Amino acid sequence: MSMKKINVNIKAVLQPLSNVASVISQKNSLPILDMICLKTFIQDGETKLGITASDAETWVTQYITIQGDEGIDICVNSNDFLKGLRNIDEENIEFVVNDEKKTIVGKYSNGYFSLTYEDSKDFPQHNLELSDASEHIVDSAKLLSLINGVQYAVANDTLRLVLNTIHFDFFSDCLVAVATDGQKLAKICDYDINNEKEENFNLPSKPAVILGNILSNIEGGVKCVFNNTSKGNRQIKFAGTLSPGAAR
Repeated sequence: MSMKKINVNIKAVLQPLSNVASVISQKNSLPILDMICLKTFIQDGETKLGITASDAETWVTQYITIQGDEGIDICVNSNDFLKGLRNIDEENIEFVVNDEKKTIVGKYSNGYFSLTYEDSKDFPQHNLELSDASEHIVDSAKLLSLINGVQYAVANDTLRLVLNTIHFDFFSDCLVAVATDGQKLAKICDYDINNEKEENFNLPSKPAVILGNILSNIEGGVKCVFNNTSKGNRQIKFAGTLSPGAAR
């Protein structure tokens, strides 16, 4: 029997779990999309827990530092996992992953909860073709301000999908965010952001909302990477570092 254990601070893991789970749709064609993928690995001498969820169009991953074993790579139901953690009035919890029984057990001082898990090999993987992509570093607070400032004007139009996005323009002397529903228009220019390359992309409404929620817990710069392919949909990746306060 193979068992692996990790110890996490409940407060440190709840916010990332909630952020990641917000991408999950209420109705999914694939049951695996109702789940959160948990993966542990070693980075710079520390054990990291990667938490990932997806709706098959958008992927959200957050990482936290934990104590325990590497090599865990499983999927658990997001609602059940979050409910189990939210009902615990303690600081820390130990998870025991049993490969034979396919269970993950959360143990704390006066009880435990147990969930079955699925192998992560069935979890859909993103296919980011970003080898020739453009990269920009934007301050997290400035990016959050741009998103919040124009989000009210984003449409919910099933016919004109481009109106359901926030348009970003990287000009040499500023970064511009624009949204419109065809009747009202919101535009913000930040002249403190300079760019070597002039280019643009559209960020759909759902990932924009999720990104806005996460940015309040991000410290410093956010790396924005996007491709310029003419084949199929363009792809965008945002990466930043959680602020110390978000890990407590």
